[in-house]
Formats: sequence, structure tokens, C-alpha cells
Amino acid sequence: LWDDFGGHWTADVLEYAASLNVILLKVPPKYTYVCRLADVFWNKPFKTALRKRWVDRLRNELYQEEPFKVTAPNRVDITQWVVSCWNDLTTETIIGGFARVGI
Repeated sequence: LWDDFGGHWTADVLEYAASLNVILLKVPPKYTYVCRLADVFWNKPFKTALRKRWVDRLRNELYQEEPFKVTAPNRVDITQWVVSCWNDLTTETIIGGFARVGI
């Protein structure tokens, strides 16, 4: 589902989507807010929590490792962060998003 932004509907994009067997559908004008529940209601606290874990990791690494040698987090750590941050979202946050748009 995409809005009517012209960049989403160029010939190149449509051709590439078709090559992947992806069906693109337009969200009716003035209705995108219903499809953006995550963006509007729970992505902010989710991304804030993820960023906190990343910054905490950087701080620990700077204090415990060689100066100026920063390494990327591994996939297991990132996966654990995502799961933990998702589980930290409250039911009220998710339900509240749907309630705000009348669903």
C-alpha cells in the first residue's frame, strides 16, 4: 500500500515491483492516516528505545575497549534489542493508535 506520491508510481518502480511479483495498491487520498498507525503511534517509542540500546552499547564500548575502535553490533544483539523494544510497547499504545483513527 502506497500513497499517491509520484515517485512511487514511475515506470521503473512498477516494472521492478512486477518482476518481484509485488502488487502495488494506492491508498485513497486523505486516508493514509489509517494505514500509518505504526508511524504515528508506536514507531516513535519503539525507535527511541532501540536508539537508547544502541547508544548504551556505544558508551559501554567506549569505556571498555580501545579508544576510537568502535565495532558494529552483531545480528544477535540487534535481534534481541528489537524483540525487547517491541515487547516493551504497551497494549494501550497499540490499541490507542487504532482507537485514535476510529478502528
